[in-house]
Amino acid sequence: MRLCLSIVLSTSVAACCAVRPAPEDARRPAATARGPERDALTLRIDQTVDRLVPAGFTRVAGLAGRGFLTEGTSASHSLEIEAGLCLTVLSVGSVGVRDVDAQIYSPDGTVLAEDDEPDPHPVVQLCAERRMRVYYVVKMFAGAGAYRFVALRSDREALPAAIRLLRGGAEARAQRSSLDLRLEELGARLADRGFAARGDPVTSTLGGHETVRFALPTEKSVCYTVVALGGDGVRNIDLVLLDEAALQVARDVGPAVDAMTQFCSENEETISAEVRMVSGSGEVRFAVFGGASEAIGGAGRLWLGERRDRPSELPIEAAVAAAQEELRRAGYTLRPAQAPTKIQQREVQSHSVQTPAGRCTAVVAVGGRGLGRLRVGAFDAAGDPLVDPTVGIGAAGARICPARAGTARVDVEAVRGGGEVSLVVGDVATQPSLRSARPLIASRLQTLIDQATADGYVRSADVVAGRMPSGGLRQHPVPSAARCQRVVAAVDGMGTEARLFFLDAATRRVAADHATGGAAWIELCDAPGVVSSVELRVERGGDEVEYRLATMEKR
Repeated sequence: MRLCLSIVLSTSVAACCAVRPAPEDARRPAATARGPERDALTLRIDQTVDRLVPAGFTRVAGLAGRGFLTEGTSASHSLEIEAGLCLTVLSVGSVGVRDVDAQIYSPDGTVLAEDDEPDPHPVVQLCAERRMRVYYVVKMFAGAGAYRFVALRSDREALPAAIRLLRGGAEARAQRSSLDLRLEELGARLADRGFAARGDPVTSTLGGHETVRFALPTEKSVCYTVVALGGDGVRNIDLVLLDEAALQVARDVGPAVDAMTQFCSENEETISAEVRMVSGSGEVRFAVFGGASEAIGGAGRLWLGERRDRPSELPIEAAVAAAQEELRRAGYTLRPAQAPTKIQQREVQSHSVQTPAGRCTAVVAVGGRGLGRLRVGAFDAAGDPLVDPTVGIGAAGARICPARAGTARVDVEAVRGGGEVSLVVGDVATQPSLRSARPLIASRLQTLIDQATADGYVRSADVVAGRMPSGGLRQHPVPSAARCQRVVAAVDGMGTEARLFFLDAATRRVAADHATGGAAWIELCDAPGVVSSVELRVERGGDEVEYRLATMEKR
């Protein structure tokens, strides 16, 4: 009967069309609910459903929804499932959505199904033995934007077909690691923004607190996306990009399994990318993507990580006041301010600064609006360096701690940008153990002490002085009552390299340092009783190296 009725209706329609031709407008395709006016998410949902229908899937009326989420937020949708029903619930996100997770919960909070793959289109499946109410929870892991979800019903035997169709084949996925798939999906999203892979990705295995460095040659007028993806066992990694002067260009140091950052290069140089295992251990996949700055839209269109290399936007008066206040908080007695002078990019200006005995003199070159990187060096009358050259963005300073009174030549170079520059100078009493130290080591340690003071630390013990052979190590006890502990150390000589490690009572390493050549510092917070001592190592240097070490605490 159904077949006959279908034939009769079709014949009737054909007859009507033959007798009374339709108007011209009526011959155009009708705009239905599945026509061109659909929004992008609806279109993607419909296209996905169309792929699943031939495999035995049909929509479930009333089991669909939509919403908008920002990163780190979630939404819950209540679903009523009939007994004996097998559901496949799929969700799609808008362009700004990078990673969405989905779970199905029972009313008592039990997770019945979940998809935590790092992609913007989660798929979860569930078969109900009885009529039940469940809660479909969508969590925005990375990105922000709108999402839509729909539920499809099928036989139990058809469920694997949805995974094969939506995930690209279970067998193919089984042969590829999670890092492969995540990097592929990330590359596809970056390609939409104008970035293409630069070279092959590199995989390294890192233990707790280990660091690996990669060289990244850059081209002029190219923007880069640098990523480090953590595999199984990795809980938190940091990514920091340093230029040839060891100045931070960009970084991602947030508490996450993956680290990603971006920058645009104005010159041809080699960037050093440092990947540090903060927590956990396992494989890390490092990859670089690049695209023409003009096509991408320049640095203003970048969205990942934190870019550090930017010209100052402060007037020179405000920049000087900020530098003076920082020295004042560190205990320095300020000298009268110097009048600002004009400086052009790549210009070097020399200044004479009196350095009294028994005191450390801080000399800070401060740039006004338009000045980017500044480099500061200090030299004695014979031209020998008194400090390590310092590079900073908007301001760069040196700590000169001479063994006897004299006059230092301070050179200020405008590495990037141009504008007004001024010297801010102050003095502080030298620690007794630093007065006998060579100027270079005293300068290094005083700089680290000032940085710790600016971070809210106070010195908890006298500065330790000693000597050790190159390649040797020394261990010193560390008080553990404070909420945060920081140890700073410096060794003498150009080309030396110091390393610091926190040790527990069993002399196991529990934290590693932030090393910058002849100076290093290490910090640990909210771990009372964990640290017993600190280990100082000299990786490079002469036959015997002088060192100074200070313990700081923050309660």
